[in-house]
Amino acid sequence: MAIIALVYALSSWAMTVATGPDAIVATARRDQADTIFVLAEAHLGPVVVDIARVLFTTSVLAAMISFHNTTARYFFALGRERVLPAVFGRTRARSGAPQAGSIAQSVLGLATITLYALLGLDPLVQLFFYGGSFGGLGVLLLIFVTSVAVIAFFARRPSGETLGRRVIAPVPAAIALAVMVWFALDNFWALLGVPQGDALAWVLPAVYAVAAVLGVVWAFVLRAGRPAVYAAVGTGAKAATVPDGA
Repeated sequence: MAIIALVYALSSWAMTVATGPDAIVATARRDQADTIFVLAEAHLGPVVVDIARVLFTTSVLAAMISFHNTTARYFFALGRERVLPAVFGRTRARSGAPQAGSIAQSVLGLATITLYALLGLDPLVQLFFYGGSFGGLGVLLLIFVTSVAVIAFFARRPSGETLGRRVIAPVPAAIALAVMVWFALDNFWALLGVPQGDALAWVLPAVYAVAAVLGVVWAFVLRAGRPAVYAAVGTGAKAATVPDGA
């Protein structure tokens, strides 16, 4: 995280040096995603820019493959534990890949791209940028909820861990994350680049609240109607031993 922060800070500083602190905002608004390439071409030449564009394209492709694989594996894990239909918990015999999860992710991605194309929305701003900010908030919320879960888990099951690992370390971490979540939600309009009070700044975070409520409701349904499945949630490969009709 420190290296990533340092790289971002140096990159931002370098661009302000190239344009001057008073001109960087206007330059970025004019050139948008090409800002760094335009500045690089003016100072380093077209060959360096061509190399940078190739590296950028390959890195985006690698990130897309990684995201796709991660999402497919989430589908697989939830299917294996019967939280989602069992078909998602099966893998392809030849490769061992989570085929159903991969197809579901592909269909979802295609539907999203098609919807944005039909509505004439800007994919760079309204999909990539908004989606990135929305996803980043989701990761922060997950980390915060996990930190609270750690405290609750060790409160019920000390498991022989020291006081430092059970309380002294996780409690300040949870408090710090709670503050970060508050600031992120309070300033989400700024992260999105929309006017303060814009509906988008609360609609997107509300999606996570709705998802959490649906998840809790489904957990209660599983616990009441399929207790064996509910008990196997979180057990990983061991969940595969639960009968399909459980």
